[in-house]
Amino acid sequence: DFDEAQIWPPDCNGDIGLNYYVEGTNGGGGSVIQIYDKNTGELVESTTTTPLWAELGTDPVGDIYVYFDRFENRWVIAEITFSSILMAVSESDNPLGSYNAYEFFTQGLPDYPKFGNWDDAYYITTNEFNGFNPIYALDKEDLLTGANDVDIIIFDPIQKWGNGSIETNTPINFEGTILPNENTPFSAFRMYDDEWPGGGQDRLEYYQFTPDFDDPDNSNFDGPFDINLAPFESNLCGYGLFDCLEQPDGSLVSAIHTVIMNKIQYRNFGDYESILLNFSVDVTGSDVAGVRWVELRKESDSGWNLYQEGTMNLEDGVSRFMGTITQDSKGNILLAYSTVSPDDFLGVALTGRRVSDELGVMSFQETTLIDGQSNNPVARWGDYFSITLDPQNDVTFWLTSEYMPEDTDWATRVTAMSIRRDSIDAQVSAILTPKSGAGLTAAEEVSIRITNPGYKAIENVPYGFTFEGSVIETG
Repeated sequence: DFDEAQIWPPDCNGDIGLNYYVEGTNGGGGSVIQIYDKNTGELVESTTTTPLWAELGTDPVGDIYVYFDRFENRWVIAEITFSSILMAVSESDNPLGSYNAYEFFTQGLPDYPKFGNWDDAYYITTNEFNGFNPIYALDKEDLLTGANDVDIIIFDPIQKWGNGSIETNTPINFEGTILPNENTPFSAFRMYDDEWPGGGQDRLEYYQFTPDFDDPDNSNFDGPFDINLAPFESNLCGYGLFDCLEQPDGSLVSAIHTVIMNKIQYRNFGDYESILLNFSVDVTGSDVAGVRWVELRKESDSGWNLYQEGTMNLEDGVSRFMGTITQDSKGNILLAYSTVSPDDFLGVALTGRRVSDELGVMSFQETTLIDGQSNNPVARWGDYFSITLDPQNDVTFWLTSEYMPEDTDWATRVTAMSIRRDSIDAQVSAILTPKSGAGLTAAEEVSIRITNPGYKAIENVPYGFTFEGSVIETG
């Protein structure tokens, strides 16, 4: 746990390396960094980012990003000022060691920066509040060798839809042990709601980028390419607004909508490539949030295609939002998110699925990771969580997430977990009928789906149906 609250929102972000977990949060006068021993959980160092930028003579304002480059065994730490992006790259796999620090000036406040790692470059997307939503490609070789000058190519492909909210792209970021295929260029995605001025169908849009640092004029991008999705409603809290998710004391907290959440994970499985992403949607039409999650796949020289999608929503009045999603080397998926309702303080829950499960279904029963214990005293909540994979075994998930403890100051928690397969795991995976709606009566027929993701076959599973404390039926 990290409970040294500084400012809102905390924007917790982190990654796991060979020997350490490094977590960053927003803080007054520079972001806060917590470095933990990976094996013991001991807090090794707590500091701010200020020393990283001392030689640059500039003052950071937060939106920290922490990333461990698994192929280079280097740490990347970044945050923003009011007119620039600060970026530091470690000289070794030790986050306590030396860094090379850089400052890249932008056209405006580079708000809500998101970072992507590819084989040729580090990519950064921003929302600069002046009609400029660029994608910066930074020469990876320059940064890794500590060059005095770093080549940067700036792309500005985005078509503004004028939805009155954030319209920035989110970059992909690779995990795993296999580099991206040569015929797979770097991509950045955004969501599109059919209610926006352009009309059409609810979908994803993405661009593909090919920078040429030797001849920048030879750089290009293609797109947008469309991937149609099942209908969704992105309008949580009203476009341009954030606050509508009710806490137990009746006050409202913010829901981040209209953008794809941190982070988009790319993984190369050899015979196919996969992208996982998620964003928040209104599941009731009255500002109750759910998490729409999507897996895309690509084979050979084809483009990205929809493989599966679903919405995490248990129809219990609880908002689930600000998700983070990733998959391990086996293709098993873990999804974590914030939860809140008029009866539930801000906490953290998670679910998941095995690669062999029915498509479009998070088959794991929702697990409460952290129960909230107080109301958030300000409307502004967080902007993102972060979940990553251990580079040494590629199956242990490491999550940093935020919640409200007893003392009304936010806290974060770092959690390590893995997905194992139980021998027998019978469970109710869905309520098939009736569907929620007006006019339901006590005479409705109830049907459910029972699944067994376990590896041992079972039959004649006993069941019971309880309503308001009374057993209605068994079998």
